[in-house]
Amino acid sequence: MIRETLIKDMTVVKIPKVVRLQMNWIRVLSFFTKVSYPNGSYTVVSTWECGNHVEFNCNASSDTHMGYCCRTDFCNENVSNPFPPYSPTLPMPSSSSGSGDPPRAPSAPSATIAVVVVVPLVVLLLAVLSIICVSFLLHRRRHTQRRSDNQVEPSEKMLDANEVTFTSGSGSGNPYLRQRTIAREIILQEVIGAGRYGKVYRALWQGDLYAVKIFHTIDEQSWFRETKIYNEVLGPHENILSYLTADMVSNCGSTELWMVVQYHQLGSLYDYLNRDVILKKDEAFKLCLSTINGLLHLHAEIVGAHKKPSIAHRDLKSKNVLVKNNGECCIADFGLAVVQDIQDKTFTVPHGSRQGTKRYMAPEVLSEKIYHSNFESFKQVDIYSFGLVLWEICTKWETLNGTMSYQLPYQGMVQADPSFDEMKQVVVVANMRPQIPNTWHCDDVSSILQGTTDWTIYVVFLCP
Repeated sequence: MIRETLIKDMTVVKIPKVVRLQMNWIRVLSFFTKVSYPNGSYTVVSTWECGNHVEFNCNASSDTHMGYCCRTDFCNENVSNPFPPYSPTLPMPSSSSGSGDPPRAPSAPSATIAVVVVVPLVVLLLAVLSIICVSFLLHRRRHTQRRSDNQVEPSEKMLDANEVTFTSGSGSGNPYLRQRTIAREIILQEVIGAGRYGKVYRALWQGDLYAVKIFHTIDEQSWFRETKIYNEVLGPHENILSYLTADMVSNCGSTELWMVVQYHQLGSLYDYLNRDVILKKDEAFKLCLSTINGLLHLHAEIVGAHKKPSIAHRDLKSKNVLVKNNGECCIADFGLAVVQDIQDKTFTVPHGSRQGTKRYMAPEVLSEKIYHSNFESFKQVDIYSFGLVLWEICTKWETLNGTMSYQLPYQGMVQADPSFDEMKQVVVVANMRPQIPNTWHCDDVSSILQGTTDWTIYVVFLCP
């Protein structure tokens, strides 16, 4: 048997067990073998044998072997490692107990194996990730290029606001501004209008001007309805205000409801007529004709591939009509609009039937005798309001006898902000209408109006 002893220099030495000899001619051989490693370190392995055949190894001495023989009992008890001490850095080779077999060569270090295996895997993984990233970037670039090919370049967007055709989700405006990004990119400049819904700001985005309509939170339904009409219902038309996008923006803990639309520097028809302006016949005619064209587009039901349901505005007035640079008008503000379903002809009236601007309300709305189940009734209300807008335009029309000073409908008959009862008393009870000057009959004003909108001007004004 062999016992293992760890000596001070960290050399593992296997010491042969001492024995009692039965015959004095038998020798005990203690043999030491020095096993060296490539890094210069080594270990020593010892074996022992008994017999007369070990004579050859007795007193053997070399750089790698050392033998020692003796003949007496327990003569190898104090045998020790004859080689100088060292500090091995590699693991000691294993040896079978008492087998006498030489130790096996040490295995390669685990760190070397890890490097050989792991490094190629890491390189392969990085190569795969690089291929994926490059493929994604190329796909994104191609997608962006296709999308930009279908859009007008920013430098062209507002060179002439009246010549640009916009398309939204429904086709009424190019979505230059991407939702969820406008709040970070657009710059509000100044307030250019206000109403029951909130305020309108002139804004700057990428060097071009836009109008940002910011709704009060309590008027969320109007914002939602108008956004839905633009995105899902309303088709493109040159006499409908072009819509770009809408967004919800957090500002100092409160939520703002944004709607971004095309900017028209001439402002509303109300603002335009209030300026010191005298309309020539063709100018007034263009304002009238473009407004009615926009209203007819709203009222029309279109079937087919580009279908559009019939829409009643319900709040048509000069402040909701904008003047474009080319002298035409476009209709805006669809927060109170009613949409009739194409299939089943159903519709929902938001906020009740008596809604809108009181000064422009039709008699049947003021008297609450409108036929709520008949969609045509709401379209007729728009016609009445349009007649009042025509009257406002005509007040600035240059005739043989000059022009009138601009006035709002029923100005001088009611207060600046009339109540429902006051308007009902004037329009329904007293059956009064805005005054038609005699000069309009003497000039070509009424003839032109009669040729284009006789069903409006005469029904509303001359036949109360």
